[in-house]
Amino acid sequence: MKTVTIRRSRWLRGTNTWLPEDMDYLSNGNSLWDSDMNAGCCLGHVCKQISRKTEDKLNFEQNPYEVFNTASVLTEVKNRRWGKEVVNNKLANQAISINDAVSYSDTKRERLLIRLFRKHDIKLVFVD
Repeated sequence: MKTVTIRRSRWLRGTNTWLPEDMDYLSNGNSLWDSDMNAGCCLGHVCKQISRKTEDKLNFEQNPYEVFNTASVLTEVKNRRWGKEVVNNKLANQAISINDAVSYSDTKRERLLIRLFRKHDIKLVFVD
């Protein structure tokens, strides 16, 4: 099982009250990683630690399919009429929904993300 450690102070999620007001757009799931803040959503942390993508590759990308050009832990390749297309897989889409849900407390969000990623052989660890 692979382990991904997420520092809560560097975790962008549904309601980041610690963000400056002019940067609040980052708390709405619009970025995998922000190099200036050295922070990212749950998928940004997974991409950075497991897939070893650089911050430059992740910076301001909104979805895993924008980072990967093939199937990965977060993407899959779909055959379309016009050719092959890399899209977010079910894990990525579920993680986005949980990470960005403004109605969830951080405790509930962490619990749901831990359970979701565990099903895919990834251990999420949240630390202060």
